[in-house]
Amino acid sequence: MTVSPDSRGNEQINVDAGARTLRVLRWGDRFLILGCTAGATGTLYDLVNSVRASLWQEAAGSAILFAVVSLAAYAGWRNSGTIDPEVWRLQLWAFPMLSILAGAALAQDLLGNSALLDGTGDDASDMRRASILSLCAGLPSLCSILWLHRVSIVGLELRVRQLLLGLSRATEKSPATTWRIPRVSRARGIAYVGLGMTILLFVQFHTSKLADSDLRAALYSLLGLSCFVKARSYLQFRADALLRLDKRAPVLFLRSFADDYRFQSSLNSEQAIVDHSLEVRLAKHFNRYGPFVAVGAPGDDTPVQGAARLRLKDEEWQEVVLGWMRAAKLIVMSCGATPWVNWELSKIIESKRTSDLILLFPELGERTSARDERVTARAQLLQQAFANTVWLEHLTAVDHLEDARAMLFRADGSVVTVRAKSTSREAYHFAALVAHHRVLFPTPSAGANESDAPRRQLAFAPALLLAAVCVMAALPLLEPGYGERITFKGGSLYYREDSVSRHEAERLGELLNGLGYFSDDRKSDVQLVRDGGVLDLRFVTSQEARSSSNFLLPFAALVAKLSEAFGAPLKAELCDEHLEPTVAVPPMRYASSHKGRVFYQAPVSAEEARSVARELATMEFFDDEQDREVYLSRPEIVTEIRLLVDGDLVRELPAVAESLSEISDVLREKSFAGADVLMMLIDSISLNPIVINHLPVRNRLPVLDQLRAQPW
Repeated sequence: MTVSPDSRGNEQINVDAGARTLRVLRWGDRFLILGCTAGATGTLYDLVNSVRASLWQEAAGSAILFAVVSLAAYAGWRNSGTIDPEVWRLQLWAFPMLSILAGAALAQDLLGNSALLDGTGDDASDMRRASILSLCAGLPSLCSILWLHRVSIVGLELRVRQLLLGLSRATEKSPATTWRIPRVSRARGIAYVGLGMTILLFVQFHTSKLADSDLRAALYSLLGLSCFVKARSYLQFRADALLRLDKRAPVLFLRSFADDYRFQSSLNSEQAIVDHSLEVRLAKHFNRYGPFVAVGAPGDDTPVQGAARLRLKDEEWQEVVLGWMRAAKLIVMSCGATPWVNWELSKIIESKRTSDLILLFPELGERTSARDERVTARAQLLQQAFANTVWLEHLTAVDHLEDARAMLFRADGSVVTVRAKSTSREAYHFAALVAHHRVLFPTPSAGANESDAPRRQLAFAPALLLAAVCVMAALPLLEPGYGERITFKGGSLYYREDSVSRHEAERLGELLNGLGYFSDDRKSDVQLVRDGGVLDLRFVTSQEARSSSNFLLPFAALVAKLSEAFGAPLKAELCDEHLEPTVAVPPMRYASSHKGRVFYQAPVSAEEARSVARELATMEFFDDEQDREVYLSRPEIVTEIRLLVDGDLVRELPAVAESLSEISDVLREKSFAGADVLMMLIDSISLNPIVINHLPVRNRLPVLDQLRAQPW
């Protein structure tokens, strides 16, 4: 291993290559944390539903997917706020498995071999987006891990992985049991964790209540995750208790209180949910070598994440800090802009602890002229602190301080500067680890002698998971759970050969296609089974369709027309994505006049339906030129009449809507003996109501309250 000194003997180390690669990996971690955590909870929900519906093929696929996504989420959480090659080994399995899953899903979608759910409306779009995101996050992250195993640190000629393994071997295990160490407020921390879990579970298992607003569901999820961030603060170790139970020499963290306040102002940002502050990252690293402690800022009532803090009075903090300096194994200082930081630096110099000092430059934002001015101000204070010392000459010779991320001060007066052009958090974090390695191994050859051979690891479990992913990718191609498949335009009809013949399936499929159910613009899936000697059509529909009469009645009319054309009675059910029937389609009959049909169901009588057909023909709503459909139902005491119309025509011609009142009056008097009726114009495409002609004024208000409660 070689070092890179300048003309003054100062050592220059550049960490840009590693920092930029780590930044790519960090974006992959964020996807694992957010995307895979949400995917794991959703997959668990699907797994439970599949088991309840006895769909064992889907249950097996969901179980494998749950295992893979959970492993990926765990890898993301483990790597959050750390730079650890031990976690990279886990990610070397997580990212390829996600990429295989995503690639298999996209390939099946492109080849038209998707499983039954994969093409149903928003679910298909969500699946495609998730697959594309998995590929976009997984492949670059995998490449970044492989590159980190090979890339060298300029100025050290030491590979990143070799440096990190050297740091790992130098750790000192804490003798204290973690759960025994008192926290800032264990009760508040647990309360925030419980609140966050409650909110996330509510969002996951009550999605139908939030379906009207994806933004609202996202905001609830963000609120739940914010509770976990808040919990971290209250579950921090207390410094006095930590030092009492952990007998290792402490690692002292010194910084300007102004930097604390600047961090707290951004604590509630969305980045805090999936990432950690620089101080938290430093705490995760240095706690492996000794208790990472600091003095709490005066008047700071909210716990700050990072070093374990001790609240002290103004007259006692200096004495405590001096005691910690003498006992500390290592001193980590953030270069501040206040005189008190210079006082601390002067005491470090007086106590001859400069060789144990890691001076870090704090995050000051992106490169701007204002940032450069703040760096210059801190550099001037730094030079003042080192005035009349052997380091001043070498310190003033260091140029481009805006690129400096960490500094070390050697006994011969020279300065080691760790640099990076990148202003990402990874650059500051990685620079601190490089500086720590130089403190632990001041002689270049000391770190180079350590073996870089990877530890033997048990590959059976990851290999088993990888094999399971391949099996899962092939499951949708087999499709034994849905039966044989016949394609019609953008839709599919599945049937079971043991109970339904191919001739019956093809004939019903052609009839559905002729009635316009299958379309090139959307994917519509149907399964045909025989139940008690009667053919049963199972339509895969959305939650909205299964909960609204405006969708249910057209399905009933469709089955009535199919039964007539097929020449045998049929029944139908609306199913969820797991083919579990949730709503039985009620049987309907119809009365016709000209090319119009009035579909009705009990308790509406056949005579009432025929009367409506006659009156609509008299008013020329039914004629010999255009097929029209009207639906009659009577869920309560009020008869509901739905007229399917061209929605665009109604919107362009308001007079069509105005004539609804006249039609309503005629039908009420002539077909229903003056009883109240509710007339609606329904868009024949979206099946949503366009105009609702409410009851006469004398009966309008009490029934309106009832109507508002119905899911129109």
